[in-house]
Amino acid sequence: MRHFRTVTALALSGAVMTTSACMTGSYSAPPPYQDANGSPVQVSGYFLGDVIGGRDSRRAKIVRAGIAPLAGGSVMAYMNRQEADLRRQTVGTGVEVIRNGPDVILRMPAAITFPVGSFAIQPQFQSTLREVAQTLKGDNQTYVDVLGHTDASGSEASNQALSVSRAQAVANYLKVRGVIAARVAAKGYGESAPIANNDSEEGRALNRRIEIRIVPLTR
Repeated sequence: MRHFRTVTALALSGAVMTTSACMTGSYSAPPPYQDANGSPVQVSGYFLGDVIGGRDSRRAKIVRAGIAPLAGGSVMAYMNRQEADLRRQTVGTGVEVIRNGPDVILRMPAAITFPVGSFAIQPQFQSTLREVAQTLKGDNQTYVDVLGHTDASGSEASNQALSVSRAQAVANYLKVRGVIAARVAAKGYGESAPIANNDSEEGRALNRRIEIRIVPLTR
């Protein structure tokens, strides 16, 4: 069994909070990596990086598609509303909604989104994903990164390929449902970014997941 790798946020999470406070005045942003009940949620360090493909390149394409970036003072209120909508839409579905400063992360266990070893979206989950797409379509001043992950069972090559296919399947679904393609990017991480120990079935189940990171489009 491959060693479990823990990625820590360290000082960068504090930088996120400082930036959020500057953008919102009196608004107190939720602490990084907490769920709606204030419980800590493990989020790997790749969330501290840039959006897939680079922010500047993606911003230019989105602006050409007719979407205006948010002004600094409106970012948190905009993302607060989007977070609230997504929480309502996903309640009881098994999807976690995580807030990280201005960003919103949807964590979707693979067990509810895909059959074992497949990248065909489960029919019973499509209604939830359709609601998510509707919110992303309406509140369109964001980047949408779809991230695929597997556990460490099987070969690294097969895990990588499956994570890519699953991320692309969700990204394509969002586009078909009206989310502008320039906003959406997909990436597979295979088994490289676990959030739990792969030595137990419980841990492996947590590692098999799709995450949608929603990042405000700013000037």
